[in-house]
Amino acid sequence: MLQDIRSDYYSDIKIFEVTIENFTMTIVKGGFNRPDCINYMNNFVSLLLERKLYNEYIDWRLNIPQVRVIIEGINDIVFTQMRDYADVEYYSHDISVRDEITGNNIRYGTITFLRGGFGRIDYVKYLNGIVATQMQGKSYNQFVEIHLDNYYLRVLIEGINNLPYKTLEEFKTSKGL
Repeated sequence: MLQDIRSDYYSDIKIFEVTIENFTMTIVKGGFNRPDCINYMNNFVSLLLERKLYNEYIDWRLNIPQVRVIIEGINDIVFTQMRDYADVEYYSHDISVRDEITGNNIRYGTITFLRGGFGRIDYVKYLNGIVATQMQGKSYNQFVEIHLDNYYLRVLIEGINNLPYKTLEEFKTSKGL
């Protein structure tokens, strides 16, 4: 349970969580100076989400295992067919957080899901090309399913470094613990 996670052991963890329409996105960063960063992050995500149903994503080049994107409710996302690619669907939404002082929503970036290329032999190359075309000129991070068994879905996040992350203690406090 969240209240049982040791904040002293996971002192470098930063968490951002937001609910967008009908799903929740949580981004967890940590373990950057740890030789066991993969196990460290795997253990933390397991403790954080306990028995919840979720999909977990890692950097598509596999060179940043210290950043995880967790989506709860991905099956509830309503995708739209892309105009230029008949076999690809997408969902895109601003990442906004309500300012506690002003009450205004502050836009930090965008999350986009691309899904498609099913049945294509070259689906990885195909989706890579679509991502490059759609994100041309934008600064973004790309994530794939952690078990590397579903390259048909890409999670693209613009503004990931600008998000208002919380420490584990701040996150627990925001959850009333």
